[in-house]
Amino acid sequence: MLTPEDITGWFPDAELVRVHPEAVPDGLDDPATRAVLTDAGLPGNLLDVVEINPDLPERIETMDDVYRHYDDTPPPGSAALFELGHAGGSLLGVDGTTGAVSQVSGQTGVRLLATSLEAFLRILGAVSQRISDEDDPHDVDVERFAAAARAEVRERLAEIDPGALPEATVAWDDVIGDLATSDEW
Repeated sequence: MLTPEDITGWFPDAELVRVHPEAVPDGLDDPATRAVLTDAGLPGNLLDVVEINPDLPERIETMDDVYRHYDDTPPPGSAALFELGHAGGSLLGVDGTTGAVSQVSGQTGVRLLATSLEAFLRILGAVSQRISDEDDPHDVDVERFAAAARAEVRERLAEIDPGALPEATVAWDDVIGDLATSDEW
């Protein structure tokens, strides 16, 4: 089980975001996911690429509701998902029943990142640590970083979340690409 110390250790520059227990909606029933959201928390931001919705502590919306705000139709397969924020140009959603975390986009549909919120945070935490290990964050070799981070993600997926393989590598490749080219280095 994750702790707030795990999250702040992996994401030392990010604000810890925790959901108020009364804000967890019906339908978000997976106990492990509820525990991460309300107890351990989430990193508020990683290089302005992975960002948690600032309203999350007070309100978690379904993907249907989020898309409705934009007068848009959610992609197929997103009905059971609750919005956490965004990862690059896609929304970040968690399945209320299973806890699986996915990228959600009208262009690419729903793409799995991890089979649980905890696995997602552990893998993202490893990427955050790789970012912290960069010698000069203002002079990053984007291709070298992206290749190393993708290899790290694949290794962590195999170790922590093998059930997400090989499907999750496509979505993670997008997230890594967005992190590597972030203006926040």
